[in-house]
Amino acid sequence: MGGVESQAATASEFSHTAEFRARFQFDKTYTGQSSTPPSSQDGGSHRLLFGTDFRANESFAAHLSLLHNAGWGANDLGGSEATGHLPTGDAKGILNGTRDSENMILVHQAYGTWMITDDLVMKFGRFSFSFADGSVVGTNDYERNPYSYEGVLFSYDRESLRAMAWAVRFAEWDRLSSGNKTGSYTPVNSPYDNDPESNALGVSLDLKLLPAYFKIFNFYLISHDSDEVFSKNATDTVVANGTLANKNSQVRWGCTLAGGVAGLDLRLYVAQHQGTSKRSAPSTSKTDIDGSMYEMEIGYSFESRWRARVFGRYHLDSGDKDSVGRDETYDPYFYNEHGSTGLMDVLKWGNFTSFTLGTSISPAEDLVLRFLVHSFSRTQANAAVVAGKNGSGFLSNSNGVRLSGAENGAKPVATEADVEMDKQFDGGFGLLARVGYFVPGAYLKHSSINKTDSYLQLFIQGKMTF
Repeated sequence: MGGVESQAATASEFSHTAEFRARFQFDKTYTGQSSTPPSSQDGGSHRLLFGTDFRANESFAAHLSLLHNAGWGANDLGGSEATGHLPTGDAKGILNGTRDSENMILVHQAYGTWMITDDLVMKFGRFSFSFADGSVVGTNDYERNPYSYEGVLFSYDRESLRAMAWAVRFAEWDRLSSGNKTGSYTPVNSPYDNDPESNALGVSLDLKLLPAYFKIFNFYLISHDSDEVFSKNATDTVVANGTLANKNSQVRWGCTLAGGVAGLDLRLYVAQHQGTSKRSAPSTSKTDIDGSMYEMEIGYSFESRWRARVFGRYHLDSGDKDSVGRDETYDPYFYNEHGSTGLMDVLKWGNFTSFTLGTSISPAEDLVLRFLVHSFSRTQANAAVVAGKNGSGFLSNSNGVRLSGAENGAKPVATEADVEMDKQFDGGFGLLARVGYFVPGAYLKHSSINKTDSYLQLFIQGKMTF
């Protein structure tokens, strides 16, 4: 018996991976108004991602990845920083090291895999996945907290076809019983959902039997349904876990085509989503949802020592023409956000039109330089644009109120220029440095908004992989 146990333990395999990165960012005039403080800010952060794989045999395995990230210092004089900078008489703070979220180790992924056949694999638990170049569902790994999903995923891989099918639960709210408060939400009237949830079913197909100059042809179909959830005070609906509190049913579909020949490369994205958003209390309402996105990029790579590439990219996604019973603003779902609207991340997709010209060169094998210029505008002149992670200060007025979008009829939002250096060193260390400059356009400069000053961003990152 002991010999059998010893052989089983020996047959098990364990492997580890890790990534540590540190960042520093300086933002000058990030509010668009240099005369209104605060107009500049800076901050450092770090992230450690540790992964372990457990393999019992050729058929069964498990993966665990742990995530820790933190901003350096106390940016809010309290509750979320690892160093616990509580204000004291001399304002230097108390380093108690016991504050909450930034001392936490988060479980980013925890899943099992079952290789049912050589071609069919099942993954279950909490995992991340991506398809269509991350334009709809991605890992969003550039951000502090990458995406992960909970559910079941099947992948089937053959010479001619790669297919994925998944069932994911995004949220499960408190159960409701008629007339009584149970947990966080109170039902107002019937009908209501007795067990409110948010679930998605999807399939993604990659076809491989294509001419050699087509490298990617992906088609996907997603059905996402969220039940109605009521608020505590029975007057306003709430947003929970990133899903709508109204009863929301949507179908998403799209395709991606990418390929190239003789130095020329092409990428084309098409995405659509349609559905309804309904509400039964405090008054009934129904909104039809219909959003779309189109993007095309054409590039050319030169056969030279510096491996230069030039490209142009055009992006167009829908915006809402009016607010009467229909929402036409494109919802980008769980896409990879960074770089989709410039490298400064001031904006996000949604009522967004852009044109980008860029080039990259590699003076050395381990060095890449990128130069990009972007022109941003609103698709619909009476609707708002969506702020990215670095855009909340710029896309609000002097009182901190988010812009509604209807202040004026101008479409041009901004012009952005980015210069980036990506240097890799021996031993798994990489250095990323960037300068970005965001110049407001007619929409932001209008007297009703008065965002007239340009935004300068300096960024540097060091990353080690193990």
